[in-house]
Amino acid sequence: MSMATLTLGQRIGALPCVPSITPTRSVAPRPRRGRAALATAAALMLATPVWGKDPSPSPTKAAAAGASASAVSDDLRRAFVTVDGQIQTRAMAEIALRERLARGAPNTPQTLAAVRDSLVDQALMARAAAKAGFDRDPLLEAQAELLRQRLLGQAWQRKVVADLKPTDKDLRAEWVRLNEERGKREVRIRHLLVREEPTARLLVDRVKSGSPMASLAAEYSLDEGTKGEGGLAAWAPEGLLIPALSEAVRPLKKGQLAPAAVQTPAGWHVVQLEDTRTLAPTDFEQVRPQLLQRLGDKAVQAQLAAMREAAKLQ
Repeated sequence: MSMATLTLGQRIGALPCVPSITPTRSVAPRPRRGRAALATAAALMLATPVWGKDPSPSPTKAAAAGASASAVSDDLRRAFVTVDGQIQTRAMAEIALRERLARGAPNTPQTLAAVRDSLVDQALMARAAAKAGFDRDPLLEAQAELLRQRLLGQAWQRKVVADLKPTDKDLRAEWVRLNEERGKREVRIRHLLVREEPTARLLVDRVKSGSPMASLAAEYSLDEGTKGEGGLAAWAPEGLLIPALSEAVRPLKKGQLAPAAVQTPAGWHVVQLEDTRTLAPTDFEQVRPQLLQRLGDKAVQAQLAAMREAAKLQ
């Protein structure tokens, strides 16, 4: 079944989004680069447009009739509405429609009419802004250029990922690396987060003197994700904790407090190891999407590093 013959709901469901497996607490995961940008781009850039009940010939119908990609591109460049001679293209309408559908709007003629009205309003306001000289504002010019670069960068990332054809051997090797990174045990820590090291040192001393860690976390911690639970974080693979926290927790036994405050980009932590349990390896098939995402991220970063190395910076 081709993309063109799918219903709207099926096409939306066919978006090339890759799920990730990350702990929910703020202290646990190490963020991966590029994922948010790719997900945002994927949500707006389907291979086939998602027009609703548009009475005029649509790119979807053209694709279903066997039209070439260039014919679809030409169709997207056609006028959707013209405002005093200024063309608002079908591609612009396509993007505006997808944004509304992503926010839960139904794919109906009424929604498409609302898209038309919004494009008319945007053209009129942009013309008024240009007449007032805003199109020569250097900050607005920079904002527009940054947006252009980001969109092109996202398109490039998608191409790198699409061109990647990992074998089962590649995926298995990445699976081994993933399990090595996760470690052999899960930990549950109790912690509190403060901004200043002297405050953290005082709180470490208070815990050593017998003050309950949970009470201190509820009173002083800046981590809203765990403060309400007395600083108790969710179970997390030890290897996926923020590196400084992982190093601090590794030598501890159940119930032990890290002897010194731990610094991370978020601030200073007072950390106690609440409990541990054996961590079973991940199921290969279950994490296959994550493995594909990891390989895609690595391919993007490798090519970007090569381009940075070759670039002449001044």
